[in-house]
Amino acid sequence: MAAFSIAAMVLLAGCSGGSAPASTTQAVAPSSAGAVESTSASAVASSSPSSTITTTAPTSTAPIASSTTASPTESQEPVKTKAAPAGDDGLADVSTKSRKERIKSAKTVSSRNLNKLVKRPDGSKGKSFVLYAQVTQFDAATGECTFRASVSQRRMSSSYDYEHNAMFVAGDADTECKYLDDVVTDDIVKIYVTSMGSYSYDTQVGGNTTVPLFYVDKISVL
Repeated sequence: MAAFSIAAMVLLAGCSGGSAPASTTQAVAPSSAGAVESTSASAVASSSPSSTITTTAPTSTAPIASSTTASPTESQEPVKTKAAPAGDDGLADVSTKSRKERIKSAKTVSSRNLNKLVKRPDGSKGKSFVLYAQVTQFDAATGECTFRASVSQRRMSSSYDYEHNAMFVAGDADTECKYLDDVVTDDIVKIYVTSMGSYSYDTQVGGNTTVPLFYVDKISVL
């Protein structure tokens, strides 16, 4: 984050002097620096009935803006923290387990349980599974760390048997997901995943759909 500077505005304005009955009035002009010099009214007493009073003439000056930059009292640079272990990015709200713990606890699912998971993705949030899938979209539109795939509970003999649409995200969900470097569209993969609930996205034909969203803890191309 960049440091922020604080601008202080200083306004200088002229003041108006009072007037009193006098035989002689003398105006004091403003100084060249823009500030107004003022002489206090003083009565000079004499034996003569007349008196002389010196006052300042009412003077109006435009406000003078002066901008200064104050040094910040505290650094506004980003605080550097220890990077999360690979595979843990963005999972704090669904799982407190480490990536290794999630892989170790991942369970295979039956066809029926997979149907339940697809039916109600939010009910399995934070749980880890072993799934098989065919990657159906992994391109510039999805980004480097996100792909779409059709999933099943086991490796199928035909690509048409991977029937459940799902979205998968890995790494930091942006560019840091090196273990997806070898994965491309049409690959058959075995994936250790953690459920992140449901995900809605717009389709290319102008519709909207909601599917399960999984975080990839481990993946291998079959």
